[in-house]
Amino acid sequence: MSLPSDDIPRVQAAIAELEGENERAVAVVGAAWLDELLAELIATALRDDDISRRLLDPEAQGPISTYASRVRVAYALELIGAQNMKDLLQVGRIRNLFAHKVHRRSFDNETVRKECHKLKTGLKVADQRSRETPRGQYVSTVAFLSLVLANAIERRKRRTEENGSPPLPDA
Repeated sequence: MSLPSDDIPRVQAAIAELEGENERAVAVVGAAWLDELLAELIATALRDDDISRRLLDPEAQGPISTYASRVRVAYALELIGAQNMKDLLQVGRIRNLFAHKVHRRSFDNETVRKECHKLKTGLKVADQRSRETPRGQYVSTVAFLSLVLANAIERRKRRTEENGSPPLPDA
């Protein structure tokens, strides 16, 4: 997978932000980063108009404004594959473990550790040290998925520029 040079600093900055954060912030910010990328990716498959933007807008309570709905819609539109979908949903579950429990602050928590062990995609590219810790598994997966999503966004944008959009019928 090759990442366009314009996206490399963006992805690196997001990963660097994760590395300096406490564990709760890593879980929440990592999922938020993927959520933004999912919205951007889905937008490449929609008309560029106010109606489409409202579908993705959390403030308008759009039907594609939640993390899990975005993951499933991206899969349904064939923008991501099945294993990426599973890991994206798993990242959301892990994020929720931190976000909805006041006292859950560590990747070493038994429940969080078990959920991190279910992650698959990021472990393929993670170094040995990252694969050994739940936090490393999570961060590696978020990093890998952010690259996958950024690459998919760039491919779709490039394809649209090359082919243009076909005229749509008006009723």
